[in-house]
Amino acid sequence: MHNVLFTAYFVNKWYTDKNSFESKRTKALKEKIQNGFSKYKSSFSTSDTNAIVEIRNLRASAGNILFDSIYNKMKRAKAIIVDVSSNDGIDFRNIWLELGIAVSLAKINDELKVFILYNKNKKGEDIPCDFLPSDLHGYFISGYIYNEKNKENQIVFDDQGSFLSSLHFMAQDYFRDNCLKVAEINEEKLLEIE
Repeated sequence: MHNVLFTAYFVNKWYTDKNSFESKRTKALKEKIQNGFSKYKSSFSTSDTNAIVEIRNLRASAGNILFDSIYNKMKRAKAIIVDVSSNDGIDFRNIWLELGIAVSLAKINDELKVFILYNKNKKGEDIPCDFLPSDLHGYFISGYIYNEKNKENQIVFDDQGSFLSSLHFMAQDYFRDNCLKVAEINEEKLLEIE
């Protein structure tokens, strides 16, 4: 059995206080995305392949130059999900740098998709996308609402399911194409043995 891996990196501000509103929101957002794949997992796998979806935080590896580590991970990704939300005005220079890298990599790799997310209920307000540079307005941008008190549905996307559907179809296409390649390779190996 062969493993076929679909990796999406989640770019977000790293909050050191795990009990802060922002840290809880970020964790809930990542879990919502990851859990969205669990109901589809069996449909991705075949008898020859085990389809694996990973939604990983984009963090540098220890012992490497930070930029090189992050850049190399982004190059291997199939999707990069960037949360540009901020509730407290904390400087987001790294997030914008990583978003710029993602956009640049997507220009030279048609298989890489960039998704931009933002928290719509920042301080209780509906935040339009006007805070994003105009050059990004052609990319997939989706707002979400975080409700800390609603334990069953803390994150609600304000896009009629478009973000999660796009990510699922992208993974489905990736697995279909790569599982076929695995099947073809296995068939070639059988022919060689015969």
